[in-house]
Formats: sequence, structure tokens, C-alpha cells
Amino acid sequence: MFFFVDAFGIRYYRGMSGKITILLSTGSIFHLPLADQFRAAKESGFDGVELMLGPELEHVPDAQFASLSETHNVSIRCVHAPFFAASGLTDDYVREIDRAIETARRVNAVLVNLHPFGLIRRPEEVRHLAERAGDIILSTENMPRGIDIFDPDEAPVIHDHEALNDFAGANGLKMTYDVSHFATWGRDIFSGYRLFQANVANIHVSDYIAGYQHLLPGRGELPLRGLLRLVGAEGVAAFVTLEASPDSFGRKGYEFVVEALTTAREFIEKELRRGT
Repeated sequence: MFFFVDAFGIRYYRGMSGKITILLSTGSIFHLPLADQFRAAKESGFDGVELMLGPELEHVPDAQFASLSETHNVSIRCVHAPFFAASGLTDDYVREIDRAIETARRVNAVLVNLHPFGLIRRPEEVRHLAERAGDIILSTENMPRGIDIFDPDEAPVIHDHEALNDFAGANGLKMTYDVSHFATWGRDIFSGYRLFQANVANIHVSDYIAGYQHLLPGRGELPLRGLLRLVGAEGVAAFVTLEASPDSFGRKGYEFVVEALTTAREFIEKELRRGT
């Protein structure tokens, strides 16, 4: 299979959209059985998945993730560390990132997405994690407005996008630009892209309106068409990942989920291509 190495040193495969690989975050459909998450990603045409770890997967062995990836012919390109540790946002969260790195290595993922909790006040932990990661890229994500469950000493950096971007760059981290999170601050999503552009490895795409995050594209008010065309034209991100909320699918069944995911993937792919 043809692959190439981009400016981030990430080896990835040519996907449907050309240079950028389109992923589905399994967190979008974690209400489905794990096997159906992989099956739905394949049937809706995504290039691969970003595996979202969390309490419900705490005891699932990495070998099972790898087996599902092989069975359904869906590569796990990224691994997302849990939103917080099972015991809360304590020092244990660093260990959750460490576990995500180990999972990524065992499933041949190339990037671990993480939240910055516990790292800003202890940058030595970033260095430890980077040593553990080796060739695996570590990418931290911008947080939404209203999150106040982390260490208050870290809040000024987490709430300040420019400061967070500077922290990432100074400590060897890449950025995951979560479009919906950025929109919660009432800021133009193009300005967020420009801010993180030089350091961005992954873009989490979803729509937003009036306090509702992680909607399927077209369900909110964000100018996603224009943003995706810009992303496609400039090609600086290795991955564009659909990260919607399971609430987007209501109580409808598997077939509806696949249909909605296919529509979202086609939208992302079409707009990325229009930018090239």
C-alpha cells in the first residue's frame, strides 16, 4: 500500500481525499457495540478510525482492538486518551496518556491525542511521555469554554488558546484543532485554524450552534465548507477526524447511523477536494 511521510514525520496512507486522511472518532458512536463501531467506520467509507479510550474500554485488551481493525479492514490511525482518569482529573490522567501510548504502539497508530490536564504545571511529564512515545506523535487538544474541573493553576493556559499553542510548541507537542470546542468561545473558527496552523496534526470536525457542540456537519451554524476547503488547499494537517456526539443519531438504529456517517464523510471529502 502506498504511503508517504509528511512534515510531521507521520507515516500515513493515501486516502480518498488525497494527502489528508479522513478518520471517524469511535467516540462519535460509542453507544454501539465495539465491533459495530469498526464495522460502521468501514461501511461509511472512512479511511480509518481514531480510537477513543474511556472507562467502558478500560478492560478491553489491545489485542482485541487490533483484531477488530484487521477483521473489518479499518486501520486505527490515532488513539485518543480518555477525557479524564477513572478517578477524576488527578495525576492519574498522565498514566492514562501513558496507557494510550502503549495502545497506539500495539495497534500501529501513529498519533495519540490527549488533553493537557496535569501537563502544564509539570512539563517534565511531557518529556517523559515523549520518550515513551518514540516515533508516535503526541498532539494536545484545545478545550471548550466552561470546563472547570482541572487544576486551577492550569486554567490560564488551557483557557488561552495562544498560550496553549505556545506550550505545545515549546514542549514538542503537536496540536489537535477541535473546531466545535473553539466555537464555544465565540471566536471565528478560521482564526483558530490560523493560530494552530503551523503546529496542527489533526482537526476534529463537527458543527456547533447555541451551546450545542459536536453536531454532525450541517446541523449547526459553523462555516465548515469554507474551513475544509482551506484545509484541503493547504494540506498541513495529516488527519481530519469526524468527532460528533452520539446524541446526533438519536435513538435510531445501526442502518441510520451508517447512512448519517456516510453523508458526513462525503461532505468532508467533497469540501477537502474542492480546496485542492
